[in-house]
Amino acid sequence: MVPVTVFKPGTTTEVPVPDPASYLGYLMGQSAKGAHFADVTKITVGGQPSTELTATTNQSLNGSLGCQKRGLAPPDCYGLQPDVSLRMAVIPRGSRTLLVWLRTDINMAEATRIRNVKAFDAILTSIKFSDRAVATTPVAVGKTALDGTWQAKFTKKELAASPLLMAPDEVNDDNWGTLTLSFKRGSVTSMITNPAIGTQKGTSTYTVAGDVLTLYQDNGETFVLRWTVNGDLLTLKRDEALGVGPTPLLVKPFIRQH
Repeated sequence: MVPVTVFKPGTTTEVPVPDPASYLGYLMGQSAKGAHFADVTKITVGGQPSTELTATTNQSLNGSLGCQKRGLAPPDCYGLQPDVSLRMAVIPRGSRTLLVWLRTDINMAEATRIRNVKAFDAILTSIKFSDRAVATTPVAVGKTALDGTWQAKFTKKELAASPLLMAPDEVNDDNWGTLTLSFKRGSVTSMITNPAIGTQKGTSTYTVAGDVLTLYQDNGETFVLRWTVNGDLLTLKRDEALGVGPTPLLVKPFIRQH
């Protein structure tokens, strides 16, 4: 997540995110509000000097890590919470800060936590950065076989059993159910529906080059996937040589709706 604003602990007014040189100090300053930081280590992610740490808290700090876009309420942003532990990488990248974290239950068995952290560290070592500019507005895309609305349905159990999971943190209620993607002229709308969360919607932009689909999220993330259409089935696949792609997009093929 690339924060664009933050809610300082104990406040309800969003403010600009601290610059990359100051963000780590801002984060660790939350110890005055009940946060705890351990296992602080200097690392390198994608050639970028970074810091990895474990963060917990005694009280809810809604929005203290940051918001993915402006105008959100504190509970709709990201912050430290007393029921979870975050193993987090703080990565300065140009004029922005990238946060990558693994979220685990505060009461998780230590042996399980250690295994999960090892998997998380393996993901960090695989990260590569591109100098390609992030698209912030819809890009003109000619008509392709992707145009239209596609839908995949899978359970939380099916998501958890996927051999493509990048980290246990991907198995959460925002990532399973009925996933609908609608592609049109450089803009894609995504919608996830399940009994736990109801319906959540999001929009992003995309480009297509041959069988390569690049998705530009409004929080600064970029996903690159291979795609194929066979009749009314759209299949997305991860290609680590190109970049990363979230597991929910890969669990099952999408069926064309219209």
